Amino acid sequence: MARIDPRPAGLVKIIYNPGEVTQAEELGEGSISGGVVNLEINDDITAASLSAQLSQLGIEFCSLEELEQIAAQDGDDVFGAEEIGILDQYIEEALSDDKEYMLAAVEQNGLLLEFASERLQNDPDVVLAAVRQNGRALALLNLYSSVANMEEAMMSAMKNLEARNDKAGIISILQKPRGGMLIQFLSSLMRDDLDIALAAVKQRANAIVFLSPQLRDNEEIVIAALAFHEPEVGGLEFGPSGEVLEYASERFRDNPYIVLLAMSNADALDNPLKYASDRLQNNRVFVEYALRVMGGKIKVADVPLDIFEYGTTEDLWNNPDYVLSLLQKYPFAADCVSENLRNDPDFMLQEAKLHVKFLNFTGEQLAEDKNFWLEVVARFPDAPIPDCLREDDDFMLAAAVKNPKILSETWAEKYAQDRSFMLKAIKGNHDAFYFADASLRHDRTFILDALPLMVADKSIELCRRAIQEYGIDFPWRFSYVQDLQEVLTNLDNLRNGVADSRPLAVITYTKDDWNGAFEQNQIDELIQQGYNVLYFETFATDVATAAVRQANASKKDILWVIGMHGQSGAMTASLPIKSVPREVYDKFFFDLSDLAELQAISEYVPEGSVIVLDSCSTGQGREKGQNMVNLFEKAFPRAKVFGLTFPSGVKRYNYDPATHKVIGVESKDGPGAIYSSK
Repeated sequence: MARIDPRPAGLVKIIYNPGEVTQAEELGEGSISGGVVNLEINDDITAASLSAQLSQLGIEFCSLEELEQIAAQDGDDVFGAEEIGILDQYIEEALSDDKEYMLAAVEQNGLLLEFASERLQNDPDVVLAAVRQNGRALALLNLYSSVANMEEAMMSAMKNLEARNDKAGIISILQKPRGGMLIQFLSSLMRDDLDIALAAVKQRANAIVFLSPQLRDNEEIVIAALAFHEPEVGGLEFGPSGEVLEYASERFRDNPYIVLLAMSNADALDNPLKYASDRLQNNRVFVEYALRVMGGKIKVADVPLDIFEYGTTEDLWNNPDYVLSLLQKYPFAADCVSENLRNDPDFMLQEAKLHVKFLNFTGEQLAEDKNFWLEVVARFPDAPIPDCLREDDDFMLAAAVKNPKILSETWAEKYAQDRSFMLKAIKGNHDAFYFADASLRHDRTFILDALPLMVADKSIELCRRAIQEYGIDFPWRFSYVQDLQEVLTNLDNLRNGVADSRPLAVITYTKDDWNGAFEQNQIDELIQQGYNVLYFETFATDVATAAVRQANASKKDILWVIGMHGQSGAMTASLPIKSVPREVYDKFFFDLSDLAELQAISEYVPEGSVIVLDSCSTGQGREKGQNMVNLFEKAFPRAKVFGLTFPSGVKRYNYDPATHKVIGVESKDGPGAIYSSK
C-alpha cells in the first residue's frame, strides 16, 4: 500500500490503496492522529464518487467541476496516483486557509495551528482557540508577532499549561525569544519552581522581577540572569544586568564578585553600580575596578577581590571634583551620581561641558527649573530639554530668544513653523529668522512682517523696496544703509541701461540662508574699493547664470562671487520644500555634471575675471580633487577661481594696489583653507 504524505491530527489525509475498496473512518481521540479523517480511495475512483464521499464527511472545499479538472490531468476521468498527490496538496492549501475549518480543528487539537496558513496563524480568533485548547501551541508562534491579542494568548497559554501541570510545556515556552517574561502569567507557586525560574531568567534576565524573594536570593538564579545576553539584538535593551542587581537580594548587592559580574554585561543606560550596596558604591578602589570592568578594560577574573576589604568608605558620589574626574574616564557612570549633585545647577553645567547628554540625568527638582534650562540653552542648544518644557510655549519663546539654534532641533519643528511664534522670537533676537522653517523663510509676506523687527526704522522703507522690487529677501546682509542704497542705485542703472566704468562685481547669494552664513560678507569692502556691486539672490542655479549674463552684457572682466552652501562636488542654491522631478531638482544645485551649463556663459566671464566660490569645501582635495573649483576652472579657463578646502568662510579679499581689483582671497581659518586653480 502506497501513501501520500499524511498530515497530523485534524486534517484530511489521503491514503492511496490500489485495488482496495474506498472507505472513510474517524480515528479515536487520544492518539497523535486523534481527529484525523482518513479518506481511502482506490486507483479508479471518479470525480463524482469522490465528491459524494467528501460531501458525506462535510468537507466542501472544492466543486465537482474542480475535481473533474484534477482527475483529467492524465486524459481520463478517474484519479491515479499522481492526481491523488495533486488532490492532497489542493486539500491542504484550501483547508489550511479556511478559518471555519481551522478554528474547528484547533478547538479539538491546538497543535494543529502549525498547519494553518500564515494568515490564520496571525488571526486572533484562531490563535486564542489553539492556545486555550493546548498551551503548547504558543510555541508554534513568533512571540514578537503583531497578532492583535497576543498578550491575551500568552496568558491563556500559560494558564492552560499550568492547569494541565505541563511543566515541560511551560519551560519550552519560556525558552522562546521573549518567552522568559511569560513567567508573570503563572501562579506564585509555579513561579517558585527552580527549573521554571531558571528557564525564564536564562531567556530574559529581567524576568527576575517576577520571582519570589527566596529565588532572588538563589545564587544560581542571579548568576544565570546576569549571564543573559542576546547578541543579535545587542546589550542596550536586552542585557538588563542593572535591573537584575536591583532585584537581587541584599547579600548579592554587597557581593563584589556578583556586582562585577553585573558590570561585565551591563546596559550603558542602566549602570548596575548604582544598585550595589552603599559599602561598595563608596569604596574608591572597588568603584575604579568596577568601572574598568564595565568599560571592557579588564575582565572580572583579573580583579583581586580581597583588596576591597581594605578600602576606605567615602561619600564618593557627592564629591563633585571626584565625580567629574570619574566621568571624564567613564561617561557611563553618569547615572550613579548622587541626587544632591544632580540637582546642583553649577555641577550639572560643568557636567554638560564634558558631554551634553549628561543632562539626561538632571535631578527631578532641577529638571523643572526654567532659569536653569535657559542657561543650558544659551550654552548648549542641542541639550536634551525635558518634555514638560518642550511643550511650554513661554519657555520655548524665551529659549528661542536666548539661543535661536534650539529651533533647529527636530522636536522644535512645530515652533519653527509657527508664524506668530517666530515673529515674537525674531523681535527678541533677529537671528531667529534664520531658524524659521523654510516654508516661512521662502514666504515674502512673512519676510516683510519680520523686516521691521530686524532693521532700524530709518531703513525700513529702503529694505521694503529691496524686497518688493528686486527680490532681495535679506536686506540685512548689508552692513550699512548706504551700502544697500548704493546697490539699489546700481541695479536701477543696470535696468535703465546706464553705463558704468567701474570694475564690476556680480554677487549671487542663495536665498536659503538657513544659518546666516552670508550676513558676514565683503559687500561694503568691495564698494569702498570702487566696485560697481550688482547683488542678486537666487533659489536656482539658472538664475545665478542669468544674473551674470544680465550684469555683464559688455563682457568685460568681472568679479563673480557665488555664495551657496557647499561641499566638494556641489553647491546648493536651495533645497526644495516638496519633492519635485529630478530635472527640476537639479536646478537647485551646481554639481560636477554642470560643465556645459557653465560653459554656456563663458563669454561673460572673460580674461582677467576672478570667481570666488564662497561655499564650504568647494576646493576640497585641491588640484587632485573632484571639486567645484576645478570644475569652474574647466568652464572658465581664462578666469582665476578661488574656493574653500573645508567648511569655512571668506574673511577678506586682497586687492591690486593700482587697479583696486581683487587678486586674492583670505579665509577665516588661514591660508590652508583657500585653494586656487592657478
